[in-house]
Amino acid sequence: MGSIIIGSGTSFPSRSFDNNQMSKWIDGRKSADWIAEKFSIYSRPSLYDFSGRKRSEEMDIDIIAEAAKSALNRASLNVKAVDAILVVSTFPSVFPDLSAQLHHRLGCREDVFTSLGAGGCCSTLTALHQADCLLKTGSYKNVLLVMSCNLSTTINEENKEKSWLQGLIFGDGAAALVLTNDSSKRGFQNFEMFTEHDNDVVVNRSYMDFNFRQVPINLNEKSQFLVKKFRNHTDSKTVIVNNSNYRHQKKIADDNNFKTLFHIHEFGNLGPASLATSIHHHLSNDAIENEIVMMSIGTGLQYGYAIYRDHV
Repeated sequence: MGSIIIGSGTSFPSRSFDNNQMSKWIDGRKSADWIAEKFSIYSRPSLYDFSGRKRSEEMDIDIIAEAAKSALNRASLNVKAVDAILVVSTFPSVFPDLSAQLHHRLGCREDVFTSLGAGGCCSTLTALHQADCLLKTGSYKNVLLVMSCNLSTTINEENKEKSWLQGLIFGDGAAALVLTNDSSKRGFQNFEMFTEHDNDVVVNRSYMDFNFRQVPINLNEKSQFLVKKFRNHTDSKTVIVNNSNYRHQKKIADDNNFKTLFHIHEFGNLGPASLATSIHHHLSNDAIENEIVMMSIGTGLQYGYAIYRDHV
């Protein structure tokens, strides 16, 4: 018994900010052209109003619920058929937790298992692995996953000196996937996941302090490691990745002769929701071929890949 993706959806804050607006927010410290050249990001949706310099009235749970509803709708699945809900967020420090709030918003059955986790760029792959394991027990039929990036909620004018890079790079948003049991040879074929202690990021209470020199080194090293791993099992030319660094990831794709999809130009780095957003775009455009690879590397350091077969 395996698991297949039957629905996907995304949702973003109503406001998005371009590089001219971000340059003004950081008081001209860096130009719009510098931001584009450095990060290949041209806009980013945000729960923080960089123009008004204050938090917007939109809430994390609003974005999460809309992504979940979209995924269920695409799956043609009634909310009463959901057996488990897994939510991952960058900063899930609210009460009741976001998975319980989502359960309430959707109107799910009382006997639904819910779980909330905190995570970064590798979280979609981690959550997919967890959902696949749940489905293989036979105790669950349909699992809803929602990955959310809400890093702008930690930004304010007082900590801007420390968090301005965070504001430039990351976007807010949520992506949802619906998985179900499948008795054919479709779906997830295998996962290989890895965890390695590293010191490329320090998380403080109100902002994240990145060692930006170490991040691309980790990205390059672990990408090459993962490519060698999955090439033992598949010759697929389509590899879906979490969008964290366009320049380095584009070179990795070119050097290894595979194609991928980039949305970082429009949304910034969506952290936990990045890979799920890529999967959604592939599903929406019917771009998933016979067999694809989903590869993810998250600062921290977690990394891994999964092989997914869409046709028998």
